Amino acid sequence: MAEFLRLPRMSDTMEEGVIASIAIKVGDNLNPGDLIGEVETDKAAMDWESDQEGVVLHIIAGEGNAIPVNGRVAILGEEGESFEELLNSAESEAPSTSAEQPPAPEVAKPTAEISAPAPSGKELSPAPQSQSTTSKDDGRIKASPLARKMAEDFKVNLSNVQGSGEDGRIVKRDVEAHAANPVPTVNKVFTAALEARDERVSMMRKTIAKRLSESKFTAPHFYL
Repeated sequence: MAEFLRLPRMSDTMEEGVIASIAIKVGDNLNPGDLIGEVETDKAAMDWESDQEGVVLHIIAGEGNAIPVNGRVAILGEEGESFEELLNSAESEAPSTSAEQPPAPEVAKPTAEISAPAPSGKELSPAPQSQSTTSKDDGRIKASPLARKMAEDFKVNLSNVQGSGEDGRIVKRDVEAHAANPVPTVNKVFTAALEARDERVSMMRKTIAKRLSESKFTAPHFYL
């Protein structure tokens, strides 16, 4: 008769395990003591040996899957035996995770209409647009000859200098001020190193994080 191969409890504090590797496949004849695979628990990675026997008819969980204790991993039975009925019955008995949401209360619509205020006789004139001065004109940087010479000496990029002269023209004092306080540039290598990435956390790391959280939120702390 077909039956489930379930994940046993391998430690006192184990609640779930991650299948690090699986050594069985469909059609294998499994006997007690045979290696099923390696399971990563909250304390260590341990070998999982079978205490059941039968032919592997179907594998439910594979490598990398997190399985709770007593969770279904595979189906064992006799060779050629049908297991669809057992699998369907187990899926139908699984509790539904979607709870019915209560109907949203109806919001009463206002009966009185709010009239818009009548426009005043005075029309609002649009705000004058501020003309920003720039040191570039058609892609050409406007700078005095002395400022260009000083920029070459100080190795200053004029495109990063804000001009204070007429029409945003870059003058001597602008180059001197920029050379004294250069604008910091963003390091592309450093920015690439800060990019976020997702990594799978081991069961041991999860347990460490859980214990640290418990020590912080369940134990009293006194600060002097």
